[in-house]
Amino acid sequence: MQEFLKKIIKEAGDIALRFYQKDGLFIEEKTSPIDLVTEADQVVSDFLVKKIQEKYPDHHIKSEEMDEDINGGNEYEWVIDPIDGTSSFSRGLPLWCVIVAVLRGGEVVMAGVYQPTTGDMFFAEKGKGVFRNNKEVFVSEKRDMVFAEAHIETKPASPVAGQYKTAHIKYVEMSGISPRRPGSMLSACYVASGGYDMAAYSLGCDHDYLAPALMVREAGGRVTNYKGEEWVRGMGDVIFSNGHIHEAAIELFEE
Repeated sequence: MQEFLKKIIKEAGDIALRFYQKDGLFIEEKTSPIDLVTEADQVVSDFLVKKIQEKYPDHHIKSEEMDEDINGGNEYEWVIDPIDGTSSFSRGLPLWCVIVAVLRGGEVVMAGVYQPTTGDMFFAEKGKGVFRNNKEVFVSEKRDMVFAEAHIETKPASPVAGQYKTAHIKYVEMSGISPRRPGSMLSACYVASGGYDMAAYSLGCDHDYLAPALMVREAGGRVTNYKGEEWVRGMGDVIFSNGHIHEAAIELFEE
């Protein structure tokens, strides 16, 4: 299953990359001007669903671009985000990726994130660590929030937008720099691989968070909501960190 996941997520990324390099990409708004869908999202989703169905015809499949799940209730579940960071993708920015998480009995046991523009493959398996291009990676050792490399994403539609805006302002005032913003779950992958010390998102879904949550935890980090409660499926906001600065990060969100 590990090799199968790596194979199909790379093939899916290569398909998306061909659209990315094409002129005249068809783009539509979903819920807002920053929530977009392109023709590539659907094509990549269809490809991944087809491949999984061929290999594991009884498995549960959930994709961001499907209205209804396939084989709901099966022990194994595949959760797909065909193109995470569609806004960047549609603007010709390379900060997007393909995400697939595999669950067994409701627990994430395997996860892949592939960035086609760089060829970076992040892969994690429960209890076996996380790897970037087949090299095991770990969270950073940074212990001072003042010098932390951070990403704090605030969406107006989020019910906790106020807390995230507060955290954003406090971080800028404390560090003197603006939080970095890849615009996709790549920043969470960079937490897992030690490049970032923290990444926080105010509004997202299971297809966004499940895979990177496994990666950050397998790399030695922490994953909670802004209140410090361990993140579980269904929570809309999330903080990924190296663990060392987590308590200080949570204090940023206190109004």
